[in-house]
Amino acid sequence: MIKYQNGNCSVIIQKDGTKIIDYEHSPKPIFPMSIDLKITNKCDGMCSWCHENSTSHGKHADVEFILKCLDGLPSGTEIAIGGGNPLEHPYLSEILSALTQRGLIVNMTVNSKHLFKSAIETIQRYRRKNWIHGLGVSWDWNWEYRIKSISDPNTVTHFIVGIDIIESALSALKRGHKCLILGFKKYGRGENVWEEVQYDIQIWKDRTKELLERGHVAFDTLALEQLNIRSYLKPEIWEQMFMGKDGEFTMFLDAVDKTYAISSTAKRYEIGDKGIQQMFENLRKQLCL
Repeated sequence: MIKYQNGNCSVIIQKDGTKIIDYEHSPKPIFPMSIDLKITNKCDGMCSWCHENSTSHGKHADVEFILKCLDGLPSGTEIAIGGGNPLEHPYLSEILSALTQRGLIVNMTVNSKHLFKSAIETIQRYRRKNWIHGLGVSWDWNWEYRIKSISDPNTVTHFIVGIDIIESALSALKRGHKCLILGFKKYGRGENVWEEVQYDIQIWKDRTKELLERGHVAFDTLALEQLNIRSYLKPEIWEQMFMGKDGEFTMFLDAVDKTYAISSTAKRYEIGDKGIQQMFENLRKQLCL
């Protein structure tokens, strides 16, 4: 269990990943409690819905710049590393090691298509060194055996509303996978296919109750909105489970393009010489927090 103070917020992170935030009146954190950190825009997947417009020629973020941006974060802050394909970054080991030495909790998201034998061995090595706490894996039926080969209590399978079919998520839950449902991001290449996925998003909406009945399922902020999860829960349950809107406790940082934002689909701002505390303060002001 990890405990730390962030502004007027007392934060507890339990072994199973449950986060408890305690505060008086209204929360006033001075640092983000979780950061989505993009370390590369290189990826050979060329998914038509990629909100980061990643390509096989994408650039990597500079390691020193990454570490400078995160200076001052309290031990216990969660860093969710993504891309692009983060496994492509040539200095991924150095990044993970440095962040872990600072006491930050590092999670990483990868695509199951990239879980070749060498990648699986690399991830297992990172876990032995405690450089990775949680692992998110984008679902693909063809590679379920790869997902199983690296699954542990901190592995979560990802599904995208409107892209993956809901039967896959329901089946994965039945088969014991922990699942995170991600909203469809109308950003980057995602804008080009937005109209095409509307029918499939509606199917997810119509069958949301089935997901909630299966258990071991969570939703990102965008999926909560797109599937109207609040309407299925009692007010007291919603208040207990909802972890705040984007920008209240979290932020997005693109270390490749050197920009920051409330989320990966929001307006992005140049980092310049700003520290992480100033960046977060600016974002919270936009939300009138």
